[in-house]
Amino acid sequence: MDKKDKYRNIVTEVTEFYASLQPEGDEGIQMQEVLDSKNDQYLVFAIGWDGERRVHDCVMHIALEDGKVLIQEDTTDLPVSQVLEEKGVDREDLVLGFYKRIIS
Repeated sequence: MDKKDKYRNIVTEVTEFYASLQPEGDEGIQMQEVLDSKNDQYLVFAIGWDGERRVHDCVMHIALEDGKVLIQEDTTDLPVSQVLEEKGVDREDLVLGFYKRIIS
């Protein structure tokens, strides 16, 4: 298995894991996953109602790009980067896309 397929499998597994977690005290909110292996985009959304407030939040967004695992969004309590590394993604291939890149 090449690195891209390995990372795709790991990211799919991690996305499914986070989507299976139900937020405490938020029975009106469901976690939903988007697994787009064609475009290598993997997301988890929190969707539902919190009392009178509509919830539609991106909890996690991971993309595979140029041999890297790009974490676009991570609002989880357990950092996605930590879980990805524990599952076998090389630390040097993890990119935190929600930090501004400084180009010199």
